[in-house]
Amino acid sequence: MSAEVKEAVAAELLEDREEDGQKEENADEETSSDSDTGSVSSWCATAIEQTAGQKPVEFEIVYVHISEDAKEVDLTRHRMKTIHGLEMFTQIEKLCLRWNLLKRIENLDCTANTLTELDLYDNQIEKIENLSALTHLITLDLSYNRIAIIEGLDQLVNLKTLYFVHNKIIRIEGLDKLVNLEYLELGDNKIKKIENLDNNVNLKRLFLGANQIRNIENVSHLHSLEVLSLPANAIIHIQVC
Repeated sequence: MSAEVKEAVAAELLEDREEDGQKEENADEETSSDSDTGSVSSWCATAIEQTAGQKPVEFEIVYVHISEDAKEVDLTRHRMKTIHGLEMFTQIEKLCLRWNLLKRIENLDCTANTLTELDLYDNQIEKIENLSALTHLITLDLSYNRIAIIEGLDQLVNLKTLYFVHNKIIRIEGLDKLVNLEYLELGDNKIKKIENLDNNVNLKRLFLGANQIRNIENVSHLHSLEVLSLPANAIIHIQVC
């Protein structure tokens, strides 16, 4: 093939690519226009995340339209690093933030008047904080985080269900004010002793599997208890006291 022919073919290919690129841009503009009018409730974008010393990683961001009147908001697996932007949800009752990258509990006071269920399962939270205003909470899930101390729950007197599966908790504590608690899940932690449940007389289900407990103790006052689960501990003799 002569040099002249090669140049002609290359020019034609370049022209085709430019036309294809223009078509894609036009399609993007049309999609954007649809989104602006509200006819599209979700759309995608591509972003680049780069950590120092590592190669850039390309990932897809999915934007989801949620009604301001929504009572249930599910933001599972959105790579969220902070809790923010919830002020618009004036009727929210259930908030799910599972499988994100959250390190702090924050900016939830705006949901205080209506929120009854909060799910923070599988994040990177190390401290229980900023929950005092959520006095209507009935269910709280903090499983699969990095929490070592149970604290900051004194104001949540309406809590009935509480999950702390797979954290770093070494002691049962900080539950004195939760007199309405019925379901407590503390499985897969580092707890060595059953204790500090004196005020939790309404407990019906207590799960303490996969800890380091050696004795069954301090549960005889829990007259409402229907389930006491203690698999995978270090219990040798069964003596309830």
